[in-house]
This record gives sequence, C-alpha cells and structure tokens, in this order.
Amino acid sequence: MLYSYLKIAFRNLIRHKAFSILNIAGLAVGIAAALVIFLVVNFELSFDTFHAKKDRIYRVVNEFMHAAGKDYQTGVPFPFGEALKTDYPQLGKVAMTFGAYNTQISVIDEEGNIGKKFKEEAGAFFAGPEFFEVFDYHWLAGNPKKALAEPNMAVLTQSEAEKYFGDWHQALGKQLKLDNQTLVQVTGILEDVPYNSDFQQEVIVSYATLRSLFSENDFTNWGSVSSGVQCYILLPEGTTEASFNRLLVSFLKKHYPKNKNTYKLQPLSDLHFNPNYPPPSFRSITKQTITSLELIGLFILVIACINFVNLATAQALGRAKEAGVRKVLGSNRGQLIWQFLGETFVIVLIAVLSAILLVQLVLPWVQPISNLPESFNLYAAPHLLLFLFGIIVSVTFLSGFYPALVLSGFQPIQALKSKMTIQTLGGISLRKSLVVLQFSVAQVLIIATLIAICQMNFIRQKDLGFNQRAVLLVEIPDDSLAQAKMHHLKNQFAALPGVERVSFNFSAPLSGSSSSSNFGFTSTTKDEDFPLNIKAADADYFSTFQLRFAAGR
Repeated sequence: MLYSYLKIAFRNLIRHKAFSILNIAGLAVGIAAALVIFLVVNFELSFDTFHAKKDRIYRVVNEFMHAAGKDYQTGVPFPFGEALKTDYPQLGKVAMTFGAYNTQISVIDEEGNIGKKFKEEAGAFFAGPEFFEVFDYHWLAGNPKKALAEPNMAVLTQSEAEKYFGDWHQALGKQLKLDNQTLVQVTGILEDVPYNSDFQQEVIVSYATLRSLFSENDFTNWGSVSSGVQCYILLPEGTTEASFNRLLVSFLKKHYPKNKNTYKLQPLSDLHFNPNYPPPSFRSITKQTITSLELIGLFILVIACINFVNLATAQALGRAKEAGVRKVLGSNRGQLIWQFLGETFVIVLIAVLSAILLVQLVLPWVQPISNLPESFNLYAAPHLLLFLFGIIVSVTFLSGFYPALVLSGFQPIQALKSKMTIQTLGGISLRKSLVVLQFSVAQVLIIATLIAICQMNFIRQKDLGFNQRAVLLVEIPDDSLAQAKMHHLKNQFAALPGVERVSFNFSAPLSGSSSSSNFGFTSTTKDEDFPLNIKAADADYFSTFQLRFAAGR
C-alpha cells in the first residue's frame, strides 16, 4: 500500500511539473534558511559542553560601581587563588590562569641558537597542573600532574608542536623562548582543542613562570586587578553557587578590607553567552541573539509551509475529477488523505535534499559572519539527522494535512460533473487567514531587518568621542629588546608618507583589555573610594585618537 502511494505521488509530481518545481523550490529555500540557523545555533550552544564536570566549573568575576555607572571584570588579584586554597582546602580545585596575548615565540635549535620565530595572536596562556584537573583535555604525551608543576615548563597542542618542530613526537624536551626573554621547555603535547571551546590556547606555560615576569609585590597586591588574571574553581559536589558567593564576601573582608568590588561565581555554561564577562576567546553571543535566531528560523519555515498550503489548495480545483474518480472506484477519505500526504512527503523529502545542497553552497559565505570554523563539516553536526527528521515529519504534516483534507472532501458527483468551484472547496476563510499570516510574518521580518540596518548605521555613524577612521593598529612584541627599540621604531613610523601621528599603547580606547586599581590622594588614605580602569599609553595617545578632554589638557 505504501509503495502504491509513493508511486502515485511520483507520477503526480511528474505530471504537474511546474507546480512541483515551484513547491520544491519554495520549501527548499525555507528549509535551507532554517537549517543554516539550526547549524549556527546548535554550534553556539555546544561550546565547552564536552567537559565531564562542566556543571561544577565556575569562574570568579567581579563588578564595581563608580560615578559613571557599573563596570564588569573577569579578573582577580594575583594572590586570590593561593589565599583561597589556603583558607578553604575543602574546595575541589582552584586553577589560576593568566593570558598574555600577541606573544613572539622563538624556536631554540640543538645548538641553543634562536631559529624560527612566530607571532602568536592567541599568545601564551599561563596555568598550573590544577587547570587540567578542572578541564578535560586529551593528552598525547606528558604527565598532566607534572607537565606544568615547575617554572619554565610548557605544553603545546599537536598542531602547534608540528608548526614549531615538524613532528610533534620530536617536540618533548625542546625549548622555546617567549618574547625574547623567557626560556621554556616543552613537557607535554595535547590533542588540538575543539573549535567549540572558548579555551583556544595552543601554548600553555606553567603558572609558576610568572614569578620571573612580575615583581613579588604583584603577587601580594590585592588592590590591583587585571582582566588577564583569572580564577577557575571546580566546586565540590553538593556545594551551591549561592553558598560560595556568601563565602567570598567574608573571604574578601579578611584579605582586603578596603574592597568595594562585588565578587561572585560565573558558571562555565554562562561564559559563552555573557558579554559583560566575555570568555578567554572573546567569542561570545547573547542568549537573546540565540532566541532571535531561533524565532527567525521558525518564521521562515512557517512562511514556506503556508506558501505550500496556499499553492496546494489553489491547485485542488484542477484535481477535483481525480478525487471524484478515486471515490467512485472505492477509495475512502482516509486513503485519499494518505495519498496526498504521500505526495507532500515526496515533495518535502526532495526539498530537504535540495536544501542540504543549498546549505553546502552558502556555508562559505556564512562562516565569516558566524563562529562556524572553516573546517566545519555539515554532516558531522550533532543532532543533524534528528533535526532533518523533525523537519520532514512536521513540514509534511503541517503543509500536507489541510490540502489533503480539502481534496478528500470533494463530493464525487459534483467533481465528475465539473461543478466544483473555488467557493465549494471550503476553507476559503482559512486560506485567506493563511495569506494574511504569511504577509504579516514577512512584514515583521522585513521591519526587523530594517531596524537592524538602522541600528548598524547608527553605530557606524555615532560619535564615540574619539577618531576611528584611518587609524591602524599594529601589534608589536612586548619584550625588553622591543622596548629598547621603541623610540627608534616610532621615529621610523612617523617618517612614513601619510603618517601624521604615532602612539605606543596597550589597547585602543574601546578595547576590553584593561586593568583596574585603586588610587588615593596624598591627603587621605581612603584609596578604596577611587577604583579605576587603567590603559597604559604614551603622551601621543590622546592626539592620535583625538580624545576630547572634559578637563585638563
């Protein structure tokens, strides 16, 4: 019986070629758009879900009030982690990390000479062995408990080791130099980090190495906070986020009574979706954006289904005699419904296959505007088959049931005598309602698109208080050798044709990279009343970015 339904369905598709092509094209485009949105949303929601203990992993963040409002920081003071482990040994694990971006890494050859040099934008990531007890990584070589236990040790990912040494098997024991000053030895190799992780560090240096890069005062100073110094905690089972937040209040009062910041835990599941506290990769997307994408995908799919229903019911008059003949020959209404649902199923199946081909064609254009990696494999996407199965079933039922109901409801005598009219088909009001709904949804999407365009134009044209045009940012090494040549380099840049001003600084005005500290006047000791964010820069910073002073000059 099923074979008969499908055979008849294919015959009808061939007989009504124009109708079939129109319906398949409409559904294919709608399903392709929904599929692209599904892939993007599904990928974004998968970030760092592969960690076995993900529900117990948190990051310590803080916020503080000031005259202009509220600021958010992902950093903690340097002594935070050690003090936490000392005061609360019952905690699961505490992992301190430090991110140093735009690091120059030099490969040391067998004779001890500097060989190839690499500029790593992701930089060096400093962490201790506790980091690998909190997060799950697959080790190809080395001991997770010892690889970062001492100063001047480093762990590389497989691809990074192959880039430096050709074969990752030969990397163990080799040496690297960071920013022309810090020598480290490779003590472990990790499998490449999945792209759907916000921890994309490829060079991980032992946290103890930081002692040689910072002064001892930095490791005892509770008043200074850098966004690069972060603390991750694996809470013991049974310990809640709320109870630990209460513990943090007394902890800060003990170690830094002048503290005005509010420290709290941020769940690992929130890292990728909270722009106030961005992840280490700085690739974040809000839950509101995810919801908006889901609604847009649903709307597009609904429009495609409504379009199919309207076309199918409009074609029903031309198939009235066919339905009448089938009823005269003994077909009941249920059999007719199944036959027409079968036709819809075939159309939807072909549309889904066409949609997959369309998605393959448009993915190269989607990847640059989304987080999808260039190596993204459509067919390896999690839950893809489940999504496509759901699309086939739901679209077949939603698009095919009403036309099948209309076609199966014809009176045989009227149909055979060609007395069927558009008015006798029934459901005219429903068809009109569907048309109204279709245009309403389309208008909502068009209006939303226009609003988004206006917002983007507003952002591009808004005066942000500094010059954004014709300003080129060039990353340079931050080592002692580079610092000694900075004055000469600045003069060389300034001598280039078309260059008006040159400034050396740690970050642009709107960059999220900063550090915070407290300050006080010599006449008072209340330095806790004056928290501030710090961006280190030279005297030409203000003229280069054309920053306007509210006071002073």
